[in-house]
Amino acid sequence: MFLFQFLSLFPRVVETLYTNGFYRFIRWLYGYSLTYIPFPLIYVFILLLTYILLRRLFIKKKTSVLTFTLNFMGWIAFIFYWSWGFNYARSDFHIRQKMELQEPNESFLFSELQDVDSILVELRKNLQPLDSVPIDDDLMPIDLQEKIRNSQINVLKKFEEPIFNDPKIRVLKPRGSLLRIKTAGVYFPWVFEGHIDDGLHAIEKPYVMAHEMAHAYAITDEGVCNFIGFMTCINSSQPFIAYSGWLEYHGYLYRALRRNYPEILEEANYMRPEAIMTDLRAIRERLDRYPDIAPWLRDFFYNNYLKAQGVKAGMKSYAQITRLAYSHKEKYGSYQLPE
Repeated sequence: MFLFQFLSLFPRVVETLYTNGFYRFIRWLYGYSLTYIPFPLIYVFILLLTYILLRRLFIKKKTSVLTFTLNFMGWIAFIFYWSWGFNYARSDFHIRQKMELQEPNESFLFSELQDVDSILVELRKNLQPLDSVPIDDDLMPIDLQEKIRNSQINVLKKFEEPIFNDPKIRVLKPRGSLLRIKTAGVYFPWVFEGHIDDGLHAIEKPYVMAHEMAHAYAITDEGVCNFIGFMTCINSSQPFIAYSGWLEYHGYLYRALRRNYPEILEEANYMRPEAIMTDLRAIRERLDRYPDIAPWLRDFFYNNYLKAQGVKAGMKSYAQITRLAYSHKEKYGSYQLPE
C-alpha cells in the first residue's frame, strides 16, 4: 500500500513497468491457463477463503487471532495490488488522451438526450417494431463476449490504450448474487476475471459486460469504464449491442438533467418515447426480482474503497461518463470510430 502511494507520484513509470510490463505478463499467463476453466474462478476463491477461515477457527495455531487477521488481510491487499490494483496509479484517462475534461452544459445535455432518443427509436425498429412489447432476451446475439471484445479492441486502438490477451467475463450464478448488493457486474482482480449477474435483463448485459471488460484492460476509473463500455457498444455492428450502449448513456443524460437542470425538462415538457419506456419498465421489473440487501453498507465501503485508490469522486465517478462524452465530442465531433 505504501508502494502504491509512492508509485502514484510516477504514473509514467507505472505505465511502463507495471501496466505494460508485469500486468501484461499476468494477462498473458492467464490467457494460456486459467481462462480455459469452464466456470467462474470466483467460486474457487470463495471456497479457498472459507477453508482457510474454518481451518483457523477449528485448528489451534500458535499465532494469535490478531496476527492471523493482519496476515490474512495483508495477503489479500498484496495480491490485489500486484494482480491489478497498481493500475490505479496510472495517469488519468483524459490526460493520457490529451483531452480537456469539461462539464457539459444544459444545452449539450438536452440536445444530446433528444439525439439519443432518435437513435434508440431507429435501432429498436429493427429489433422490436411494436412499441408496447419489450425487447425479448432471445434477440441477444450469440457469442456476445467475442463480439464485445472485438468492438472494444477497436475502441482501445483508437485511444492507443494497451491491449492484452483476451480477458474473460463470466456470468455469475445464482441470479441476483450481485444485484442484491446493488451491483450489476464486478471485476475481481484476485481471479483476473470480470463478472456480470445472470439476473440482468438481456438489454443490459452487453453494456455491463463491456464495462467489466474495460477493467480487465487495465482501466480502473468507473466513469472511464462507463465511457469505454458505451463506445464499445455503439460502435458494434450488432443493433442489439448498440441499443444497449445508447440506452445506458440515455439514462446518464436524463439523470444529469434531472439533477442539475430540471427546469429544462419541465419547460420542454419532455417525455421519453414510449418504446424506450417499455424497455426501461421491463428492466425495472427484472431488477425488482432481486431487492437490495443493505445497499447503504455496500455504498459506504465501495465509496471509501474508490477514494482510497485515488478516485476522488468515489461512487460519483460513474456519472463522469457525461463529462467524458462531452469532452470527446468537443475534440472529435463524433463517437463513431474512423473506418
